[in-house]
Amino acid sequence: MKCVCNYFLNPFSVRPTPPVILNSSPDTNIILGIEGTSLNLTCQSTGGYPQQKVELYRGAVTNVNLLEGPSAVDSGDLYNVTRTYTFDPRSTDDGVMFICQSSYSGDPRMEGTSNVTLELACEYAFNFITFIFLCF
Repeated sequence: MKCVCNYFLNPFSVRPTPPVILNSSPDTNIILGIEGTSLNLTCQSTGGYPQQKVELYRGAVTNVNLLEGPSAVDSGDLYNVTRTYTFDPRSTDDGVMFICQSSYSGDPRMEGTSNVTLELACEYAFNFITFIFLCF
């Protein structure tokens, strides 16, 4: 008697939650920054199988992915992927949309996107001038 063992890949996939940018205001999708002060944009997608890919774009998804290096992955039965992009905003970043995208190799590839708009607080240098009024 000959025994043959067959194995197969797990035939199912689980859609992750739509990605979110954690440090944004949930009501307005705005993230506040100060020009020249370091800012973190943290993009997270949870509960996917197989492991989803998380990407962050500035302006449009046709631009270069801002996230480089490994993901922070917490895996049990499902994957939770967190990616952080740190930068020093400039005045040209004011009003720019940042897009967080989650995808994986199963069908459908695109799982979801979320976006935030960056609003910069400007720091103005004030010149204090003392006026002396002379009364005659």
